[in-house]
Amino acid sequence: MTSHQLCSFFYSDLGEGLFQCKKCGCKRKQASGSGYSNLLGHMGAKHAGYASTLNSKPLPPPQPSTCSVRTMKTYMRFTAAKVGQTIEGEMGESFALMYDGWTCHSLHFLGIFAVYVVNG
Repeated sequence: MTSHQLCSFFYSDLGEGLFQCKKCGCKRKQASGSGYSNLLGHMGAKHAGYASTLNSKPLPPPQPSTCSVRTMKTYMRFTAAKVGQTIEGEMGESFALMYDGWTCHSLHFLGIFAVYVVNG
């Protein structure tokens, strides 16, 4: 669990960097960009059993982040190009091709693999 999730569970955001502890009502100031150490320090000092409280509660399911099809395809192309560059740098002059074919119901698949030795 991230520090942000912990602080969201135990603190109410009052705005302008001010947070209120849900257990004792204490208000804490959190400087922008400084992380959550001030808030977590209060939990450790004043509410030593806060971890057991958290562990006894069911966590909400994680929310998947949204991504457009266009963005996904862009990153897939970028990843494929980077993998290709890495393989090109490692493969060298000597390699073998290996073929594998299989079917699933009425679909036929063919895999072509390059086999090579790295640092050997």
